[in-house]
Amino acid sequence: MTTRLGMGAEGDHQRVECAIARPSGEQRHVEIGAFPAVYQREAAVLLVLNDVTERRRAEAELQKSQKMEAVGRMAGGIAHEFNNMLTAIGGFARLAERAPDDPARVTTCVREIAKASDRAAALTAQLLDFSRRRPSDETEVVALAPLVRDLKVFLKPLLSAGIDLDIRIGDGEAHAVANPVMLNQAILNLALNARDAMPDGGRLTIALDSALPDAGFFGRHGALAHGRYAVIRVIDEGCGVPEAVRDRIWEPFFTTKEPGKGTGLGLWMVYGTAQQAGGAVEMEAGPDGRGSVFSIHLPAVPAPAQAGSLAEGLGLGEDEGAAILLVDDEDSVRTYVRLALEEAGCTVTEAVDGLDALERWDECGGLFDAVVSDMSMPRMNGLELSRALAERNPDLRILFLTGYASHETAADMTAQPGRRIVMKPVAPDRLIEAVRGLLAE
Repeated sequence: MTTRLGMGAEGDHQRVECAIARPSGEQRHVEIGAFPAVYQREAAVLLVLNDVTERRRAEAELQKSQKMEAVGRMAGGIAHEFNNMLTAIGGFARLAERAPDDPARVTTCVREIAKASDRAAALTAQLLDFSRRRPSDETEVVALAPLVRDLKVFLKPLLSAGIDLDIRIGDGEAHAVANPVMLNQAILNLALNARDAMPDGGRLTIALDSALPDAGFFGRHGALAHGRYAVIRVIDEGCGVPEAVRDRIWEPFFTTKEPGKGTGLGLWMVYGTAQQAGGAVEMEAGPDGRGSVFSIHLPAVPAPAQAGSLAEGLGLGEDEGAAILLVDDEDSVRTYVRLALEEAGCTVTEAVDGLDALERWDECGGLFDAVVSDMSMPRMNGLELSRALAERNPDLRILFLTGYASHETAADMTAQPGRRIVMKPVAPDRLIEAVRGLLAE
């Protein structure tokens, strides 16, 4: 922070935010501004400290209330979408059951079931991302095309009947390093603003592409790294943003909406998300001067390397496979995971909960290379099981499978080396990749 503030003496003002502790131990958030100044005829830096603790608290509370309101509005639409997916899954499963001797028919049905399952999983992930919080510095390489494409299902219950949503994917291979939760929320905020700008209906377009920005872009954002950028554009046909307030729209709590219909935090969050990802966000008038175009520019990165296939197996030696203790109280999930592990060459022992797992452990003398365990189970959950097994073998590797875990629980689960978490639903390749990585540690 000292280096950044010191730049204020060189002619550019700087702003940083940090946490400080009062003598009483109370934590406060302080915004520090550094401005070039002259003191006793010498170059100096004027520091302005502003306590923003209450503003941050208000932002957090308003964000929670916004989410609760949105979740309430989505409930009916989400139920409708899930019923569509369940209809496809159940229908194709019964069609395949009627003609088991027709391989082509069965293969077609299974593929459609997998597609519907993937759509349901994507919608569930969107809901979890929308409701939970992640640390602001938790970033990863994000495949942008699936993220943008999945918004079609997620936004459908939130849009008015007269709004036509158009998703355009120009670069299906675009990737960027970002916080996926914050990026998802940023695009959602822009889309909802676009909806509010079109009370009489219109077209809402969300487009993804990548390009090398022109010199004007880097002139406006001199601190950004030069190179190729992925661009997410949200385009509406609404009333547009008045020129008199365009310079203020990124300020926290500034809004042009009526009282009670906006907090002024949406664009502030979009701005912060783009900055945190090393990018920028811009606004311009829409085509023919109608509506607005909001563009999120993120530095493009290569796609991560693909994981190995199941055929590589999980062998510990030339003729020896991994011995896995599998723990899950859901019969269908346990059967699926067992089949995937056995296909990869593992020897699997099953248990229906934590207490049953301890019995299987003692019966086999603890001769397991790893444990794959669900988190939420009756009698003894996954975290309690891991603690009990750690007393028997402190070096045991454990892979937790869970549909949801709070930050505190996740931190507790992975605090010890040899512990990993995989979110459900998990595809076979992802499951095997996680187990292989765990055994390689």
